[in-house]
Amino acid sequence: MLLKDQHGIHIEFLVWYRDMAFIGIKVPQEVAEKLSTIEVPGERSDPDEMHITLLYLGETSLANIIKAVAVVAAMAQKTKPFLIGCAFKTCFPENPDDGVPIIARVQSPTIMGLQEELKKLMKESGVEYKDKYPDFKPHVTLSYSNEPCDGLGFEPVVWTVESINVWGGKEMDDMMVTSIELNG
Repeated sequence: MLLKDQHGIHIEFLVWYRDMAFIGIKVPQEVAEKLSTIEVPGERSDPDEMHITLLYLGETSLANIIKAVAVVAAMAQKTKPFLIGCAFKTCFPENPDDGVPIIARVQSPTIMGLQEELKKLMKESGVEYKDKYPDFKPHVTLSYSNEPCDGLGFEPVVWTVESINVWGGKEMDDMMVTSIELNG
């Protein structure tokens, strides 16, 4: 497939090339460092990799990833930066691949509407995505453990979301990381 931008630059890529991709919010470094101090069982998540997944595209073509970037860019033009926070640690049921995810539950009415709008726009644009977990439960994964944890509050951590990212590649972010600022 051949793409041509407004400057006449041609970009050629193979449409059969398949990688993993997802859309989400990168947790800022200072917030990730605070979250990494919360006592959790199991293997801790790397603070540099902390994020909130909005939509998982799964194994998909580069063409589908590029269409997803265009949808996110259009949505970002209508979305204002917003506050988000965490103050409660809990866990999800065991994942056969990774164990029990220990998470910081994310609180924000804005993120719920944002994720619904994103799904709607992806469907309208023909962008394929996986809906493995149809009930959106925004969170930051703190660790993976062999056993569940008790729910426990912690000192609230709040930050402003200023961009949405699209990650893609064999290792989820080794092919591309696109950060799109919210400009609404």
